[in-house]
Order: sequence, then C-alpha cells, then structure tokens
Amino acid sequence: CLKACAGPGKTAALAWLGWWFLSCFGAIGEHPKGAAVATTADNLKDNLWPELAKWQARSRFLEAAFTWQKERIFAKDHPETWFLSARSFNKAASEQEQGRSLSGLHSEFPFVLIDESGDIAPSLGRAAEQAMGNCRTGLIAQAGNPTSQTGLLYESAVTQRDRWRVVSITADPDDPKRTPRVSVDWARDQVQRYGRDNPWLMAYVLGLFPPSSFNALIGASEVEQAMGRHLEERDYAWAGRAIGVDVARFGDDRTTIWRRQGRVAW
Repeated sequence: CLKACAGPGKTAALAWLGWWFLSCFGAIGEHPKGAAVATTADNLKDNLWPELAKWQARSRFLEAAFTWQKERIFAKDHPETWFLSARSFNKAASEQEQGRSLSGLHSEFPFVLIDESGDIAPSLGRAAEQAMGNCRTGLIAQAGNPTSQTGLLYESAVTQRDRWRVVSITADPDDPKRTPRVSVDWARDQVQRYGRDNPWLMAYVLGLFPPSSFNALIGASEVEQAMGRHLEERDYAWAGRAIGVDVARFGDDRTTIWRRQGRVAW
C-alpha cells in the first residue's frame, strides 16, 4: 500500500511490481494471472498501462518473453494462462460494480495492481482479497494520493493498517526524508501559498489524509469533537425530535436509524 504525494513515481513502482510478479512466480502447469485497475478506464489507459510498456521496452528479457497489447499482457509461450489484464468500470459504477471488475481471477499465483486507490471503493479491495483465497502466493499492490476518507487507500492505510505493508511518501519541504523527485522550491511555494491545513496541499504535497474528504461536509476530527461534548437535558428537552435513516442498499453495510433532539444525537 503506497500512500504518497503527487510525483514520486507511484505508477512506476506499480509497473515494476507487475513485471516482477509476472516474471518471477509460477510453477509447472501453474502460471501467474493478474488484473490492473484504476479509478476509470481512461486513467488506466493513460497512466499505468503505458508505464508497463515503457519498462518492458527497457528489458530485453521482458520484450522476448511477453507481448504487450492495449488491454492485455501475456507470456508468448502461454498466452491463455499467463497474463495481466486491464480491467475497468465506468465513472458512475457503484461500489459493487467496481468490485465485480475483478471477478474470474482464479490462479495459484494471482496478483492485482490498483492505481489511484485513494478514490476507489473499499469493495474492490475485498474483491481482490477473495482472489487470494486459495492461492499459493499472491500480491495486492495499490498506490494513490490520500484524497478521501471513504476510499480503499484510507481503509488500508488507517483503519486496517495492520493488514498491509504501508509505505508513506511526502514532498514536505521541511521533511528530511522527503522524495527528491518533487522540487523542494515548488513544494515550499505551495505551502506558503495555501497553508499546511489546506486539503489539496495535504493530499498532493504532504501525502497526508485531509481532515475531511474534498466532497464531504464535515470531517472525522469534527465528529470526534462533537462526541466529546455533553449537554444537559435542559439544553435540548424543549426541541423537536427527529429520526434519520441511512438505508444500506447492497448488503455489505447495515441500515442505520438514528435519533436526534435539538443539538443532541444519540
């Protein structure tokens, strides 16, 4: 799980991992089968897929052993069973439709490459894990900018961090371990211009999750502060009572009924 600012080479790292797994894993009669996904089909077509072609062109071995096509890479001597395929879903796809983009990936050596996972639904990560259910050796590699608290990257790097090997990369001009691939002068100018608490700067320069997603009304820190406040009954007993309902549509969540009176929510 690569949680990073913009510009350090996330997509190149995913391409290296893809070629490594294609080249170095397998057994007699059992070949690696992989899938590559990104936030949209265009994103995959314009970024990770040409990056795979770029690094193949730098290796005599990879050029001799594999064929790169627009939607599939395969071993020349086992084209049907030894491959990496480009999987996609449209921009309006639901979480379940995103997860189904990995269906049918069965192998003793499966691997999944997920680019721009900051804005990909966690259901796709669960689908990737299902492909590892009976494998001998498998790999799930993801990379993205920390743009959202509802995406796969946040779930993997924060709420389920113990299940992942997380690598964090920053372009913070004051961090001695910052990536050298991003101009320190440019990064310092962005910090001075927008401030360290700007959500865009946190995600794309500092490599940090902002307090709230770009399209969220309130953030997690504000919820935590609200949970720490306790009002006396006289402060809300006069107010009208309300009930809110959040319906779980697809079965991988729970329907919630929530009650509120005035400024108090239970």
